[in-house]
Amino acid sequence: MDAWPPSCAAKPPDYALDATDYMQRVLLAHHGSKIVVLKNGARKLGLKYEDTLPAWLRDAARRETTVLGALGSAPPAAAEAHTARLEYDDRGVQREVPSVRSASADASPDGWRSLAAKAAAAKAVDGDVYACELQRLRRWRREGRWTRSIAERSQRAVFGDAARWTLRWDDENDGVFLGARGGGKGLHVDQVLWSNVGINWTGYKLVATWDEMPSDALSDAIFAPPLTAEKRAALERCACVALLGPGDAFACSGGVPHATLVVGDELNLTSYESLVTLEPSNVDLFLATPRRSDQVMAADDFRDLLGACVSNLAAIAKQPRLRPTTAFPVPRASMDAVEIVLRGLFVDVVRRLERADPFDPAAVALPPRVLLAARQLADDEPP
Repeated sequence: MDAWPPSCAAKPPDYALDATDYMQRVLLAHHGSKIVVLKNGARKLGLKYEDTLPAWLRDAARRETTVLGALGSAPPAAAEAHTARLEYDDRGVQREVPSVRSASADASPDGWRSLAAKAAAAKAVDGDVYACELQRLRRWRREGRWTRSIAERSQRAVFGDAARWTLRWDDENDGVFLGARGGGKGLHVDQVLWSNVGINWTGYKLVATWDEMPSDALSDAIFAPPLTAEKRAALERCACVALLGPGDAFACSGGVPHATLVVGDELNLTSYESLVTLEPSNVDLFLATPRRSDQVMAADDFRDLLGACVSNLAAIAKQPRLRPTTAFPVPRASMDAVEIVLRGLFVDVVRRLERADPFDPAAVALPPRVLLAARQLADDEPP
């Protein structure tokens, strides 16, 4: 952590004791600006590197020392079948590499979006790039659902039936980040105010969160050395800092200001998925998405998200029991305790949505099955 002020070390993450504790913190806790880390979490959750990320990407991360080198070493078929958002450091501020939309007549209509085209365009920028949201161009079936994810397995899958007890778990658009020393994501808040879970597969990454944006002038700022006085002061005011190592699992809110920085000589690979748990504070933050002063998400897209949330609630209402199907062992008593809390949270969320102002942009119409299930659970009646 020598690249950042020593005071950052005094703001450590919450370390989960084991996979069960991690699951409880993900599903039941208010996330806010605190980062949860499960050391060696991939192994403890039942996720294997070689079974999750494709061989060409793993080989590139092992052989290469730069992101452009790794992307350039991708087999032609992989380079054409995948995409990413490539960003670079422009005097301390993160900028996206402009896409070139010139394609030959016989090329794919979206060939300009391919990893091959993006990597070619990135050669014009000064220095290395940071690859964000590495995904497939075409959707495919994984674990029974359509996704653009590059990952073969998801955290949602290893959570088993427990993942169903959320307002939304988006493993349809999850992505992978690839970076080298000094690269990272600039200071930002996600366009949807939800939480993230992920695995830091290779290399080391610093993650910092803030309770509030330290300065509008630092939007998209990369906290790579040498730090300006303003950036150092901002880091000293952060709420939490985590150093993620190979195989660590983590959970944090994307709805608070956060930034990352790759440290060490090894290329860093991090995968993530987004979710909204049933915990009231996390739900309220998510529902505030369309009321952001800097809202960048289209209203129709957020309504689609709300529709998926209603479908999730309907799935809980149809089967309001938590089945013990995690890929990692959980003591029966712990699973029973989690179920009790989740059932209470379900009732609270339904009541929250039922009372919402119909003119609120986050208002939804709940089906009778969901309302009935909430009343039965509140009365502790058999559904």
